[in-house]
This record gives sequence, C-alpha cells and structure tokens, in this order.
Amino acid sequence: MKYERKIPIDLGCGVSIYQIMAGGKWKPYLINCMNRGLRRPSQFLRVIPGVSKRVLAQQLSEMERMGIVVRTVYPETPPRTEYELSETGRSIIPIIRMMDEWGLKHNNLFDEMGKYKEPDR
Repeated sequence: MKYERKIPIDLGCGVSIYQIMAGGKWKPYLINCMNRGLRRPSQFLRVIPGVSKRVLAQQLSEMERMGIVVRTVYPETPPRTEYELSETGRSIIPIIRMMDEWGLKHNNLFDEMGKYKEPDR
C-alpha cells in the first residue's frame, strides 16, 4: 500500500520541499554515494550499513519519480541497473557537503556506537 499525503505541504517553505524530495534516513546517503561514483544497488548495499534491499529499492524508485536520479537498465543477462544523479540531484550536493562538514565538526559529541556524549564545558 502506497502512502498518500493527507496534509498539504507549505510550498513557501524550502525545508519542507527538501525534506520530501531528499530528506529522511537513506536519501542523503544515496545521493552522497552517487556523487562519489557508486551507481549500482549492490554497491549501495555494501557501503550503507543497515539499509535493506527493499528499502533501498523503494528510496531509489522515489528519487527517480521525483527527478533526483536517472535509472538506466542495460539489456544484459543478468540485467544490470545503474543510477546516476540528474541535474536536480546534483544541485543537492552542496547541501550534502555542508551536512557532512557540520557532522564531522561535531563528531566528538558521539561515541563509536552513536551514543551522545555530554560536551565538555
């Protein structure tokens, strides 16, 4: 069953639009992977810990429908599918880079297991 939005979005709020198109748990990772040259679903599964095949396919399909990625299926046996960022997808890269820089600047707030550590004051 496909989710249908019941509450209208605020088209005057860019954050809302970004959140729908490229936000969430996996989309920023996928955009970053494609920016680094990874294109195949099997590559995404290897480098993104915790994502399932089903969720990966769902997220890639959503991003394709929204025009963030372009999917190419090669007529081979077995078929090979690759994804690449569209022009719209590439326009998100500066945002992803800023999130990466911000996160690296504040990585001392977490331990290796992702548990928050109180900052030294």
